Amino acid sequence: MKHQNRTFRPALPYAIGALILTVLLTALRCVNLFFFFDAQIGYYTSGAPLPILTNVLSIAALLAFGVLSVWFFRGSKLRCQANLSLGTRLLGGLCGLGFLFLSVYDIITGQSIFVILFGQGAALYFLTVITGQKKPLLSVVTGLCAILRLVTALASAYFNVLVQMNAPDKLIFLLGCLSTMLFLVCELRATVSDARPILYRFSAASALLLTAMGSLPSIIGYHAGLLDNAISTRYLLLVLCLYIGGRLLGMTLAPVEEGTVDEEVQEKSAEATDESAEQTSEEAPSQPTQAHEETDEKDDKEEQS
Repeated sequence: MKHQNRTFRPALPYAIGALILTVLLTALRCVNLFFFFDAQIGYYTSGAPLPILTNVLSIAALLAFGVLSVWFFRGSKLRCQANLSLGTRLLGGLCGLGFLFLSVYDIITGQSIFVILFGQGAALYFLTVITGQKKPLLSVVTGLCAILRLVTALASAYFNVLVQMNAPDKLIFLLGCLSTMLFLVCELRATVSDARPILYRFSAASALLLTAMGSLPSIIGYHAGLLDNAISTRYLLLVLCLYIGGRLLGMTLAPVEEGTVDEEVQEKSAEATDESAEQTSEEAPSQPTQAHEETDEKDDKEEQS
């Protein structure tokens, strides 16, 4: 009978650590924008220590996410698609509205028909999150639309010649889009029952950090007159950040049951134990038989002598 496992659950401190680092580094980037950012050239002040420290801590955080994901969740089995919480569904609905409004904005600004269709398909994907319907084919097709819409946003920012290629705000936005696409790929794999726990949790933690750093400070900087960027995609990245944080907490706070760890490994070890027990039981009766045969041979020799 399955029951809740009360042993150490590394997913909880992992998620809490990711949230703390996200809040800390996002706040540091806000400080960098207001005190060390030169709006005229689009870069931080040369040699300013805090922006350098923020970059170093960000890289260290991503490396920590990767190492701890392998350390904590190697050999684990992830079941996070069923029984979505109300909060996760609401955040999914918020993402759906974000993509819907973005597609309306694309229509107004005369974007390509493919860009508009990708945005509407992405909105439909998050509608399936709200309803909780398990239709893998529909989820995969509409989820790919969400990924492709992010690809178009990434390409638009990357090829924007009005912004320097290595501008800090541009780079963090591109990283936020890339990490979100990786997270959505992992989520689609989970939808078709092919989740990869290590990659899924790493993508969730890294996307949470990079989308937060690439959205909220940029939105604040835009309204403060420090940045001139595509504000609509920054708001989209912000709602995606909230959804990713909800998914990370959702897979952490879900009840842990026996059998959620690598069941295949357990089954193989159980089969190996059974086989060894059978071999032992087969060999055990053969030992007395051999002893009787040796005794009979000795008696025959004595009679002959």
